[in-house]
Amino acid sequence: MLSKIKESLTYDAETGRLFNSKTGKLAGKKTQQGYLVVTVAGQSVFAHRACWAIYYGQWPSMMIDHINHDKTDNRICNLREATAMQNLRNRPRQTNNTTGAKGVSFHKFSGKYRAQIKVDGKKLHLGLFETPEAAHAAYAAAAVRFHGDFACAG
Repeated sequence: MLSKIKESLTYDAETGRLFNSKTGKLAGKKTQQGYLVVTVAGQSVFAHRACWAIYYGQWPSMMIDHINHDKTDNRICNLREATAMQNLRNRPRQTNNTTGAKGVSFHKFSGKYRAQIKVDGKKLHLGLFETPEAAHAAYAAAAVRFHGDFACAG
């Protein structure tokens, strides 16, 4: 499949765009999840995986993470291999978050804001704070400490 992708597509690593090798036209269409997909030899392939494969000459051995969270930004400088756990760590704040800050929830019993982070599959309580900003600062510091390069504060 890699050889067919290399035959069918041209990749511009600086812009992240894939082009049809024969027509020169931009390749790919957006999925409902927001990723770009290309069709090669009748098979759909995520564009970010195709870009990685063309650039490095081999299929990625793990997931591909979009560092800046833009699922359509397939510049090679924005792509990195990641385990499933690392990829989850780099997720932005969820849309159903009511406090507006990743890692922060309102603790009704105390009337304060609770900061917590997941580490190795377990929730770690970081404390109760007067403001969501203070709780988020605690989360952001913990994210850097526990998640390293894959830390995402929000």
